[in-house]
Amino acid sequence: NAKVGVTTNQADAIAANTEKVGITVQQASDITANNAKVSITTQQASDITANNAKVGITTVQTNAIAANTAKISYPAADKIKLNGIEVGAQANVKADWNATAGDALILNKPTIPAAADGSETKVTAGNNVSVTGTGTTGNPYVINSTDGVMPFAEFYALMPGDNTATVAVGAAIEFPQNGPSSGITRLSTTGFILPDIGTYMVSWQVSIDEAGQLALALDGTEITRTTVGRAALTSQITGNSLITTTSVNSTLSVVNPLGNSTALTITQNAGGANPVSASLVIMRVQ
Repeated sequence: NAKVGVTTNQADAIAANTEKVGITVQQASDITANNAKVSITTQQASDITANNAKVGITTVQTNAIAANTAKISYPAADKIKLNGIEVGAQANVKADWNATAGDALILNKPTIPAAADGSETKVTAGNNVSVTGTGTTGNPYVINSTDGVMPFAEFYALMPGDNTATVAVGAAIEFPQNGPSSGITRLSTTGFILPDIGTYMVSWQVSIDEAGQLALALDGTEITRTTVGRAALTSQITGNSLITTTSVNSTLSVVNPLGNSTALTITQNAGGANPVSASLVIMRVQ
């Protein structure tokens, strides 16, 4: 019942397991009931049992974790930003060059320069096209074709009927009727448009009653090296020359050259009873 050095009460407490040496009766009771542990409070033990809080974090932090509204070291401002992300924002967005707003809008787009002339239109063969407006280097014109065919044309006159009046010095021969053509058109009965800058082969023939000369004129200026003539008799005056244009839509004519003293008479029914032709053939070669 008693041991040397302990009191009767201590010996009884040891025997009843209600108290241990060095701890109070309350501490022994708490240990037995699992209400508290040594060096922690009853509230802490209660919180651990109810899983309301953990040692080292506050009740507010515990509530935030339970509600999934915040995490430790995660600012509330960042949470607000994430809450503002639209549904579907994770999907890929297709940019649209013409978009003026929204996710498809392209910022800082480069400026794409216009074509050098700015008036070209691609046309499929067989379509009829009316050209209007003004190009940057002259009136609208056919720049080229994709089938490799160079511009060409034939213009002609039939006598009797055409060229009934004499052709004065400096005046042009009339070729009022149209033969086959592609890309070269007429301005009038005496002027014909060369659409592109390039080199053209020009051939012409006219039956004349008297001695005389003919030459080519480009935009009203005679090309002296193209002058051809006949000294006597009644026959054709013929010529064939290469000319090079330096501007688009140049106008070509066949003229009675300046400096001559005689007007020219175009022969009617030359050599027989049938009408006779005068012709002008133009073909771009480069």
